Amino acid sequence: MSLKTNKIEQEDVASSIVSMISFNISQISYLSCKLHDVKKVYFVGNFVHGHNFTMDILTRSFEYWAKQEVKCMYMTHDGYLGAIGALINTQTKSIEE
Repeated sequence: MSLKTNKIEQEDVASSIVSMISFNISQISYLSCKLHDVKKVYFVGNFVHGHNFTMDILTRSFEYWAKQEVKCMYMTHDGYLGAIGALINTQTKSIEE
């Protein structure tokens, strides 16, 4: 927020929206991990890949909820995970038929 004009900047709104979404993602992820007894969660995709601000908020929020029960991690080379998942899903369906 600009202190001189008390005007809300678009960057402030965007930052708040990214923070809100990140907090929601971290809480839902933690609750899902708790429900399914998962000890590590990996965040991947364009929302986090290369966005240090988003990863920092996700990490801090996730650590707040998890209290060291679940570890939050990020993958470096995650660009092909969707394609690999689709391939595995196709192969699994072919075997079942």
